[in-house]
Amino acid sequence: MAPLAVFTAYGQSVISAHSGVVHYVEGDAFLSDKPVDMKFGHFPDIKPNEIFRTKDGRAEILLAPGSFLRLAENSSIKMVSNQLTDTRFELLEGTILVESVDFSKDSAAAKVKGNVITVAYKDSTTTIDKAGLYEFQTSPSPQVKVYEGEALVKTASSQATLKKGKEAQLEGVLSAEKFDPKAGDELTRWSARRSGYLATANISSAHSMYNDSSTWGSYAGGYMGGWAFNPLFGMYTFVPLGGVGWSPFGYGYFSPYTVGMYYPYPYYGYGYGYYPGYGSGGGTAAPTNTGRRPGSGNFGGNSPIRASASNHVGGAAGSGVSRGSGFSAASSSGSVGGFSRGGGAVSSGAASSGAMSAGGGGGRSGGGAAAGGGRGR
Repeated sequence: MAPLAVFTAYGQSVISAHSGVVHYVEGDAFLSDKPVDMKFGHFPDIKPNEIFRTKDGRAEILLAPGSFLRLAENSSIKMVSNQLTDTRFELLEGTILVESVDFSKDSAAAKVKGNVITVAYKDSTTTIDKAGLYEFQTSPSPQVKVYEGEALVKTASSQATLKKGKEAQLEGVLSAEKFDPKAGDELTRWSARRSGYLATANISSAHSMYNDSSTWGSYAGGYMGGWAFNPLFGMYTFVPLGGVGWSPFGYGYFSPYTVGMYYPYPYYGYGYGYYPGYGSGGGTAAPTNTGRRPGSGNFGGNSPIRASASNHVGGAAGSGVSRGSGFSAASSSGSVGGFSRGGGAVSSGAASSGAMSAGGGGGRSGGGAAAGGGRGR
């Protein structure tokens, strides 16, 4: 098995070398029918043959380094294999999304050094072949959508390669159909916010590793880098071994060697003190990760995803996580504040102040906790 992360950030431990770590939960989630209770620095594992499901909430799960699984409400998966070299899980119900950071020209973070992610649904299997964004659903009809990247879909009778802007039904004869990859939904918008928070945490983690030669110098991971725990943000983040990785939403993940080229000074915290959502005062305002690859992803420009996210906060300035392109990953419920690029001050949405979450929408602790409650979409 290829190693996950064996380095630390700020002297904290890292997760063990396997996929299936529950990183962040909003609302109710269950592991083997037991409620998931997220605590600071504690991240449950989904072991083979265990079932993880959400009820009225969402969840984020860490897969191979640089790859994330996110579940919408009323969704469930069964872990088949949690090995990094062979991550396989079965979609049982609902809607899920897989995001894979691109830090090489052709390969997904999931497939570098032979690591593979496979999603099964009944008799079908989908193997993620390139970095990108992939959505799977069971209703109203079972299908897979490729917003960005490339995937190989197989059934008992046929197979098809899906690229950006193509979708296919997961039952019957496979047939690739076109769809608009710029038209997202609540899960893609929520994933965009989560991606922004994770990328922001990467900045301070990468700076810390660069300044601590004993931490980074002893790193024995592979080309893909790994997960580093950032206690200032209360979450893990992806740190490449070298260069810059790009999420399909356009956010940059910097290595300790490249972060200084984009951000000469480290950032600490989201303006809520030591840990977002615990205590008040102190700290500094959240930075905006503007290290965006020009023309990357489907979610910049005047895409429907950005327009839809912005409209849900009544056009309030500073809502959501603003990027250099002006993307606003705002709440679809109109109740979430955000991080303003202008001056870095925390501002509230049109409908409510204090519903903003430093971890992606007012969820429980683990992967970023809510600063005042109020789960946004």
